[in-house]
Amino acid sequence: MKKLAIIILAILPVLFISCGNETVNGVITDATMNFVTFVTPDNEIVQISLENVENTGINGVLLCDGIEVVKKGDNIESFRVLPITGKWVKPINGMDDFDGIELREDGSASSINMSTLLYEAWERGNGSIDILGISIGNGLQFKFTENWKIISVTDDELIVMEDGTKYTYMRPNVAKDRMKKK
Repeated sequence: MKKLAIIILAILPVLFISCGNETVNGVITDATMNFVTFVTPDNEIVQISLENVENTGINGVLLCDGIEVVKKGDNIESFRVLPITGKWVKPINGMDDFDGIELREDGSASSINMSTLLYEAWERGNGSIDILGISIGNGLQFKFTENWKIISVTDDELIVMEDGTKYTYMRPNVAKDRMKKK
């Protein structure tokens, strides 16, 4: 019995150490060959070296993409880039429907479920994206640019700030699942 207690006491610290992984998420604001700078949702600026670190996602690190970093103590165990490209939607107030945007890798964009606000293109910046389009509502037609500060990018959620208002976009499949649960 004494031997079992000693073995358990010897293994216990190893179990706690192996469970000490921390995940840090952010939005990429600068990237070089071996270093990435990103901003967390709490506005903390983090710079890490990716040299000899396992990439568990796509190859290529681009401004405004999300990043998920797994740390163990001070060591970076792995990272994963979370692309901002793709379809993003948000609920339409007072309706059981969604509108949104598709951000394509080639810099083009299109509106989702919006007939008077036509997104055409987008450009990456330092922590923000510019969306270019044409408004065709009320018989008038004019070009516009929206600037979205990227707060957070995950696999399923994009949180942006535009003109002081926070918007939460989701991937279409996630939005439909959430609507079904209501």
